[in-house]
Amino acid sequence: MSMRHCPVVTAVALLAAMPLALRGQTIKKCDEPKVPIGALHQSSATIWYRLDKDARPDTGSVGVVTTTGISPGGARSIAVRILGACHFDLAKGTIVANGLVTQIQFDTGGVSFGTTDRVEAAPPLLSLDPFTLPPDSLPLPATDPRVDERPRMLKCQTIPPPSLRSTMSSGSSRAQAEAQALADIQRQVNDWNRMNTGQLVADIVVRSDAKVEPAVNVKSSSNPAATSTLSNRIRSCSWIPARAHGMLIPVRMQAVMVVMPMMGPGQSQ
Repeated sequence: MSMRHCPVVTAVALLAAMPLALRGQTIKKCDEPKVPIGALHQSSATIWYRLDKDARPDTGSVGVVTTTGISPGGARSIAVRILGACHFDLAKGTIVANGLVTQIQFDTGGVSFGTTDRVEAAPPLLSLDPFTLPPDSLPLPATDPRVDERPRMLKCQTIPPPSLRSTMSSGSSRAQAEAQALADIQRQVNDWNRMNTGQLVADIVVRSDAKVEPAVNVKSSSNPAATSTLSNRIRSCSWIPARAHGMLIPVRMQAVMVVMPMMGPGQSQ
């Protein structure tokens, strides 16, 4: 079976630049999914769906035929978001009456689409069992096999750089004054680096609303003076939240925050 690999973060660009040939069908264009996909683990699914008269997948019709390593609800949730942003190359007004069956693989790199076939009749579909857990069992560990999509970091607040200032000493020669100014700037850079840079490893909870719980459990810090700043930066991060069976859930996970030192005058990395 021939597979085309599309990382989640670049799938749209790849599909737009190079149409994806499917048996009897071609994906003409894919836009960015309105609801992004989280981090995936290795798994696969076969899905069934219809196209509407505008050659767009009818996401309401999406059903799951088979799965390996992912829940039917999780596979359907991902398929709906990806296919909902795609447009097939189909003659205007043509309707694929009995739908299409597509093979999909998921892994840490993203999503791979396999062959797509027209079918004579809708195949038997897996039931989408509700995902219920006792309230005290949440948040789940991000590594729990029931978690189909793990959190994926989107962005964090930046740490403001220092406002570098220097003073020219009166009565000094130009060379002495310039040397003093550079020394002043280097001192300010060193002070900023001491209070803001390093690597911090912490256990966090990413909530279903994509935010981090305020309680950050620091496991290690390469720079104790910057621990508070780096912890606050982790708290500021927004994420694509985790999902289990297609439902948003909070999870516990380990996060790493790294801020590299700023270079001073005449320094290079």
